[in-house]
Formats: sequence, C-alpha cells, structure tokens
Amino acid sequence: MKRKFAAIYFLLSLCTHAQKDYVTVEIDRKTCTVGEQVMITVRSNISNNNPIIYPPEFVQGNATMSGLEQSIDYNSGKSKTIYYKSQSGYFKKAGKFTIGPAFSKKKPNVQSNKITVEVGRGSSPSSSYNSISVPQSKTAFGVIETQKDRYYVGEPIHINGAVYSKVYPTNLLDIAPFEFENSSDFQPLDEKTYDQIIDKKMINGQAYLYFNFLHTLLFPSKTGKITFSPFRLVLVDNFERIPVASKPKTIEILPLPAPTPNNYHGLIGEFSISHSVDGSLLKKGDVITLTINIEGTGNMHEMTTPHLTLPKGVSLFGKPSLQSNFTLTDKGDEGKLVIQYFIRLDQSTPPIISPQSFAYFDVKSGKFINYTIDPMSGNGNASQTKASTLKVLRSKNKDSGDAINSISNASQWIVAFIFLLGIGAIFWFIKRKKLQKPLTAKPTEKTIDNQRWRQQILDKMNTAQHAKNLNESERILFEALSYSFKLKASTKVELMSLLYHKDLLLHNELASFNSRFNNSLYGGNFNEDTNEQLLSEAASLLQRISNL
Repeated sequence: MKRKFAAIYFLLSLCTHAQKDYVTVEIDRKTCTVGEQVMITVRSNISNNNPIIYPPEFVQGNATMSGLEQSIDYNSGKSKTIYYKSQSGYFKKAGKFTIGPAFSKKKPNVQSNKITVEVGRGSSPSSSYNSISVPQSKTAFGVIETQKDRYYVGEPIHINGAVYSKVYPTNLLDIAPFEFENSSDFQPLDEKTYDQIIDKKMINGQAYLYFNFLHTLLFPSKTGKITFSPFRLVLVDNFERIPVASKPKTIEILPLPAPTPNNYHGLIGEFSISHSVDGSLLKKGDVITLTINIEGTGNMHEMTTPHLTLPKGVSLFGKPSLQSNFTLTDKGDEGKLVIQYFIRLDQSTPPIISPQSFAYFDVKSGKFINYTIDPMSGNGNASQTKASTLKVLRSKNKDSGDAINSISNASQWIVAFIFLLGIGAIFWFIKRKKLQKPLTAKPTEKTIDNQRWRQQILDKMNTAQHAKNLNESERILFEALSYSFKLKASTKVELMSLLYHKDLLLHNELASFNSRFNNSLYGGNFNEDTNEQLLSEAASLLQRISNL
C-alpha cells in the first residue's frame, strides 16, 4: 500500500514539474485617464515572489491582493498551481507608458511580457470629486450625493448615500439611513443597499474605494428647500470598527416657469416623440388610428391623455388608450408611452382638421416643448412623418351629371312623401292630446356617449383586475376622473384638487388608496394580500367616480 501511495505522489510531482515555467502581467484596462484607478496583476506558476518594473509616473495604491489557484485534471492526472498578486494604482501624467516585465526571483531567467498603457488627460482628472470635503485623518467617510443641487418640481431626483474608504471593508453594521423633511410630499420609488466595492476613485490626490450605501428615487411635488439628515454606519475592517457619517445635504425644488401652457399634461423629463396615422377618412363611418409614441426618461407615471379638438362631423370612436411600458432607474421612469386615438368620420364630406398639440417640460433646456400634429391630405396609407399627418380625403363622384339627374328625378317623390308624413304627424298629435299619455324622452347623444364611456372604462378595469395589474388599475382611476371633469389638461394634483371641492369623502378615500398604492408597490411592502385588497378598492372607487 505504501508503495502505491509513493508511486502516485511521484507521478503527480512529475506532472507538476513538467509544466512550463512562466510569468505574465495583466491589466484591467489599457486606456485610462490621469488619476483613474487601474489594477495590475502578475501571474506565475513558479512562486508569488515576482518583482515587476513600474514606470515612475505610476503611483501604487493601498489595495493589494495575493493568493494561489490550484486545480487537478482528473483525466490526465496533471495538477496546476498558479500564484497571483494584484496591485492598484494610477498614473499622475498623460502619455504612453510601459509596465513590466516581471521577473521570478527563483528563476531570474524567466520574465514576463510587457504592457503598454495609454493615459489621457481626461476632463481635469478627478475634478468631479475634488469638491468633496475630505475629513483629515479619516480612513472612511460618507457623502450624500445628488446629480445637482436644484431640481424642478416633478423632476426625478436620485439621492445616493456613498461611502469612501481607504480600506477594504469586510462588513457594515449599525446602518442608520438618511431621512428627509416633508416626506409626504415625495414618492420614494426604490431603495437598495449595497455592501460591495463598485469603483475606485481619486479625491484630492488620494485613492479611495467607493461603494453605495443607499440610493433613493424621489419625485418632488412641492417647491422649496429640502434637507436630508446625515446617514451613519460602522465599517468593519477585519477586527477594527470604523464609524462613518455623512454631512446633511440640502437641495432646492424650483417651480416650472410661468406661464404653464394650457395643453400641458404633467410630463417632465427628456423625451423623443413620434406618431403615425393608419387609414383614411373617405366616406361616412371610416375610422383612422392616430398613435403617439413617447420615449425617454422622467415622470411618465404622471402623464394623462392629451385632448383632441375635432371639428363637427368628426368624433372620437371610443375612449383614447394610454399604454405604459417603463421601469424605474436612477433617471426616473425610463421607457415608453403609447397613446392611441380612433377618429371616425360622421358625415359624407370630410372637414378640415385643425392642428393638434400638447406640451411637456424638458429639464435639459428648462423650457416647455410643444409637439404639434399638422393636418394634411394624403393617400390613405399608413404613414409616419416628422411633422405627422392626419389623413382626410374627400371622396369624388365619378359622374356628377348622373348624380344631379338622379336627385331631380327623385325630388317629386320626396315632396309627396313629406306631404303624407306631415298629415300623419298631425293626426298623431291630435290622438296624443286626447289620450294625454306622457311619452318617455329619448336619450340624448350626450347621455349615450356617457353610457358608452362608462361601459368602456368598466371593461378596462375588469381586464386589469383579471390580470391583477395594480399599476394599470390605478391609472384607470385617474383617467376616469379626468373624463368626469372634462379636462383638456390635467395632472393628478389638479384632479385631486377638483375632487376635493366636488366630493370630499371620495377625495379622502382616493387619496388614502393612492398613498397605500405607492407604499405597497414602490416602498417594499408589497405582498399578494395587499395587492388583492387594493385591486378590490380600485374597482369600488371606479364605480363611484364613473357616477360623478
């Protein structure tokens, strides 16, 4: 038995020593800027003692890591042992520099490859971090970060709790997140904590490891200054505990510039808009589909359906639809909105449709942007243009003379028919007076439209309920509220204000529902029971809203 073990050990030793000796140098990026952190790694199958030649422009950082990797190929019986050592650092000058070679101290004749790194000046190295006030003699410190200090009301705000550390933390303890005033005026839509290194940064010539402690996405609904209280935590470095605290952070919420356009529908952010028209209006009863596509980032959940002003003889066939497909990112709601209108010709001769438009607020330019749909004639095929078109085609008679003759020949019959109809109406009126029986009034066109709308909105809610789509159910409630008040431009704030004066009890119940909807869906307290309860409340609220 001992002889067998000895033979196996001898064979493994032969396999191990049969490997070709090598030393290699690797770098995580071959292009960088002055002050940007890079990581250089030396690998070898000889030992972990492999000195490397660095250029004088390279400044070695505090982050180092060394170890070995070992594996056995059970098919061949060969074993592999690879030693590695990583060193962080940055370049203090721009230019092209050579790293390496690295040498093995055990076998000096074995040396590694060389790597050429191109270092650019960048936009003033680490300038975005030089404004950070670094506490002296601090191993680690915290900062509440925002992209800027002034935001418009409704604009998404990404607040980031960041930790800068000179040591690699092994754990985080006693976490106390930042808090902010007037929390009821904000909608926290996402919260995540991180306990891993995500970057390396230079601040005032010092190298720091950087990671997120907390980030929150907020949508302000009121103007004024908002102060975030400091966050605190304990950073663990092996057996050492390092207390970390940030300073408070104040941002200012600005009002949208006056005057607010009448066709503004609450949309704030950066968007690209296009649209298409499918079909044409040739004869009475024809329907075209107008589709508006809105893509970008901002507060898409606040968007309401723009109102179209149509001339007599043209009407909307059913209610417009608004479909949303967006996700929450550090820029806010990011994705797409699709709005569709079905427009019907109600008379034989198509009228001219005047330009339609709606406005949104562009945070990049700080101005309201007006998007206009210009009517123009077309060929009736589906199209999509920069200016966009509504296609209204006038039908032409092939033989106008025949049409005139037909009308002349039929005129005598029409006169006779009207005469007989008049006599019949007189007799009917006399008989009605004698019987004195009241007749039920025929429903007006407005009543029929309201009934049709009510059924359509209830059908939408039923579809959302079956799909258990709470987000769509909440949107339908405010769509119904907007229709009930016949508003051309409305936001949730405006709708709730009108409801407050019209039906205080319903206002309070809808406000309570909306608050619990945001908390359950975006605040992390979501569960299936809560979803079912809110869906049931949404259906009940819609019944009351549709009867306003």
